[in-house]
Amino acid sequence: MTYAQAPGLFTQDDLRLMSRAAPLSDWRTTGATCFASDPLYRKLNRHVTDQLTEPLVQLWWRTLRKAPQKVMGARICRGHIAWAVFPGPQDQGGRTYNSLNWVNPTFYKWYPQMRTSPYRQASQPHPPVPSPP
Repeated sequence: MTYAQAPGLFTQDDLRLMSRAAPLSDWRTTGATCFASDPLYRKLNRHVTDQLTEPLVQLWWRTLRKAPQKVMGARICRGHIAWAVFPGPQDQGGRTYNSLNWVNPTFYKWYPQMRTSPYRQASQPHPPVPSPP
C-alpha cells in the first residue's frame, strides 16, 4: 500500500528488489488495497521470494522508519476487517467469508483424518447467534 500511495519513498535499489519478487505494477495495483493482501502474495515469484525474505523484511523496516503513518495505516486498515460489521468493496477483496455452515472439501485433502474424526464437530465454531442461511 505504501508503494501505491507514495512511490517516491522507494529508491532504485528498493524498486529492483521489489520487481524481483513481483512486477511493480502488481505492487501498485493488487498491493494497493487495504482490504486484502492475498492478491499480491499470490503474484509473488515463489522461485525467488525465499531468497529475498531477508532483504524484503529490511525494506519493510526502512519503509516503516521513513513513513510510519503509511505502514501503520495499512496495518490498521487490514486489521479492521476482522471487526468490520459490513464487508468492504468486492472489487478490492473486501468480501466477508462465513465458513460456519460449510467446510471446504479441500480441508479434508489436507487433513483427511478429520473426515471421520469423532472430534470434527467440536473443531467447528459455534457462534452464539446462528448464521443466516
